[in-house]
Amino acid sequence: KQSADENARIPVDFRFNVPLSVAVGSAVGMVSGIVGAGGGFILIPLMIRVLSIPMRIALGSSLGIVFIGALTGAVGKLVTLQVEWEYRLPIIVGSIPTSMLGARLSRKVPASYLRHALTVVVLVVLLKTWSNILWGGAAAP
Repeated sequence: KQSADENARIPVDFRFNVPLSVAVGSAVGMVSGIVGAGGGFILIPLMIRVLSIPMRIALGSSLGIVFIGALTGAVGKLVTLQVEWEYRLPIIVGSIPTSMLGARLSRKVPASYLRHALTVVVLVVLLKTWSNILWGGAAAP
């Protein structure tokens, strides 16, 4: 019997559709640019359902994709002086070590649990967004 760590290293065969991937990436970029949300929560379900990319590969790949998009967006915000460091720095300091911990943990967690966790996160964001829209929750300044 193989451990979860060994299963994480087993290569998975799937067909990669480049034109469809470009279309999905373009759509995610446009939507995340319009609504100002990170593309990961949009990108992962599309990679899994539309592009048929396995869960682990989709999760890992989305981090790299979102990182590059976030880096270019961050440079634009920094250059135009739209970053308030006193609000962002504590979040950055907290997120760096915990993201590394999360990456280690995800290798040991079965893909089905990761899928369920992602579903819960997306549903919570959906419910919070709709409650703000319907009942006038806190708006951005």
